[in-house]
Amino acid sequence: MRFSLASLGGVALTLGLLCSVPSVASAQSDESTDASDRETARKLMDKGKASFESGAYEAALEAFEGADKIMGVTTTGLWVGKTLVELGRLVEARDKLYKVSRIPEPPQENEVLAQARKEAAELQLKIAPRIPEVTLNLDGWDGESQLKVTIDDDEIRTDVATLPRGLNPGPHELNIKAADYATVTLTFTLGEGEQKKLRVVLTPGDGELASDPVPQPDPQPIGDLETESSISPLVWVGVGVAGAGIIVGSITGGLSLADASSAKDGCTGNTCPLENEADANRSLALSYVSTASFAVAGVGAILGVVGLFVGGDEPAEPPPADATAFTVQPFIGPTSVGVHGTW
Repeated sequence: MRFSLASLGGVALTLGLLCSVPSVASAQSDESTDASDRETARKLMDKGKASFESGAYEAALEAFEGADKIMGVTTTGLWVGKTLVELGRLVEARDKLYKVSRIPEPPQENEVLAQARKEAAELQLKIAPRIPEVTLNLDGWDGESQLKVTIDDDEIRTDVATLPRGLNPGPHELNIKAADYATVTLTFTLGEGEQKKLRVVLTPGDGELASDPVPQPDPQPIGDLETESSISPLVWVGVGVAGAGIIVGSITGGLSLADASSAKDGCTGNTCPLENEADANRSLALSYVSTASFAVAGVGAILGVVGLFVGGDEPAEPPPADATAFTVQPFIGPTSVGVHGTW
């Protein structure tokens, strides 16, 4: 294969451009922050270092975080991490320093930035054994009920709630809420590097979390419900009155016919002996009673029919224990005939 000088020159030019890309990118990155922002960051760093040396760590943290937001370089991040350590916020300090140690190294990085990255990596390793841990042991929990665990108002996922958890040294508050369990609230204190196991007993109770609803059976269609139809009291009154009227009317009618036959046997033409007059009078009275009874039966039948149309649609309820059932009974005495009932 043969190459011309022109082609070799083109390759060399291309390689040169590729090698120059990082330098161009670095220059553009440096210029992404204007002079005013860089000056603001410098003043914040000076202010933060002064506060740090005087022990005013809260003020120092505020200044360093402001500078880090502007620049986002290893030096500003390192000072944020150092200040968090002095404030006892070891968990946040190690997280910040670890992130600083992972900032990519740009081409032609100056020694100050490189040294800050190295210092951050070493410092986060030194902090690690100082961070205390707490392990929750939940006794009495069924492992299925809804659970909400918070430590210092920070909610912990249920699936990692029982794993060793790194916390800052000092006092803490634990709060556990679970459906169908009593709420648990307690405080505990951790020293630097301490590994504490905390046993928490959950007892059944009215938890603040709503438990899963109990599944209810599907409602039956109205047509499938086996309900007793409501019958109006008029139906029963009508049936009773009609039945009693028919019975009394039939009996008195039969007695009237018997007395009439007896009276007729003793009579000759239009003349009747005195002893047969009582049979005739009784026959007439019984015929009146029979007629009236059949009339009452007719009224009862009408009441029953009306009751069928005005009856309610709601299921019938059993009568109270002290309620008396409605009854109608005919009676016939030596000198009287009628009906009596209770309701």
